[in-house]
Amino acid sequence: MKNVRMYLLAGCSVMFAAVSFFLSGSSSSAAASKDVVVVNTQANPVPVAAQGTTAVAGSVSVSNFPASFAVSNFPNSQQVEVANFPNTQRVSVANFPDTQSVLVSNFPDAQEVKPAGTPITLRNDSGIYNGMTRRFPLTTDGLGGPNATPLNGRLAIGSITVTALWDGRDDDRAFVDLMMTDCSGNDIERLNEVQVISGETVHVDYPTPQLTPWDGPSNHFCIAVIVNNEQDFPGRLPVYVTLVGNLR
Repeated sequence: MKNVRMYLLAGCSVMFAAVSFFLSGSSSSAAASKDVVVVNTQANPVPVAAQGTTAVAGSVSVSNFPASFAVSNFPNSQQVEVANFPNTQRVSVANFPDTQSVLVSNFPDAQEVKPAGTPITLRNDSGIYNGMTRRFPLTTDGLGGPNATPLNGRLAIGSITVTALWDGRDDDRAFVDLMMTDCSGNDIERLNEVQVISGETVHVDYPTPQLTPWDGPSNHFCIAVIVNNEQDFPGRLPVYVTLVGNLR
């Protein structure tokens, strides 16, 4: 009787274990295939860690930047290329005063100043010379002056008088050119030409004064005379030239 009870107790234990194992397996299978829904409010979102590259849609606002940024590794000079400027730039400057002060420091030490319209007479003679050509300056110093008189502004030529002393040849013609120069031996412009025969005086009046060109950046000019003869022989007698005008 005692053995029968032991066998019943062992059989019941085995059956109980089998039933428990079966029930446990069924619950696991059911739990593995069941959906889980987690509901959170916007105030309590579920923390999620991004994996790999994450795309963010919509607008993103970052509001905790500082007021200024310091960049300290720029070089001292920067090269900037702007390619769309037009060839001509228009500049408007509106704050100039009515009167402008101009400083010019390269004037020569001595300046000859004459009021506008000041009458002036320039004269000189060639002296006795050899050959076909003779060049000499016109001066206010009188006949025989070695240096030309510097002039300023513009010279209005009113008349020119040329006298060629007779040298024994009635057919000896001279062409007398008046040249505007830079007072350093360089010709600027030929003003006019007068033809004269040996022993003759030619006087030319200009009812409308003949104006010389502007003296330009040099601020001065001189008048020189060039005598060209048709024949070449030594010991030519002087040619006298007188120019009357006024400075403007």
